[in-house]
Amino acid sequence: MDQPLLWSGLLGLVLLGGLIRLLSRGAVLAPRAVPLRPWERALVIIGGVLLIFHCSAMFFGPWVDAVPGLEPAARAVRVSGTASQIAYWLPAVAIIVGWRRVWWPALAVVAVTLVGVGATMFIPFPLLVHLVWLTALILSALAVSMFLVGDPRKPAVWQPSKLEQT
Repeated sequence: MDQPLLWSGLLGLVLLGGLIRLLSRGAVLAPRAVPLRPWERALVIIGGVLLIFHCSAMFFGPWVDAVPGLEPAARAVRVSGTASQIAYWLPAVAIIVGWRRVWWPALAVVAVTLVGVGATMFIPFPLLVHLVWLTALILSALAVSMFLVGDPRKPAVWQPSKLEQT
């Protein structure tokens, strides 16, 4: 945790984004937003929580290890072996599958940043490069969840064309 300003700033942005989303009562760009089916929403939430755990195990090890029952999983993540790879790539794919109906350019940005984070984590790169990719991932995922994920109780105004449905 040698980057308190980075982590504090990202946490603040995520909280601000959640507040804006809550106050706007739905996606900020409602005409482009798509509602998620319950299983899609579950995939994104579970994938996100697992990626947060993975990141927390790497950067905030002592805090994660202090939670009863999490130390063995966190230790496996920190080894950066096969278990760590599965613990990263499986939730990353779950998020992409859950958001697969989101406007494709935004989904592509999230996918590229997920690959960037994974590559800079499992291939030796300087920490700063990994943190830049991680910041880009958090900001792109925040943007998708704020702007492009609609409320399932409200009908979407924008309907995808036949080409976008495939």
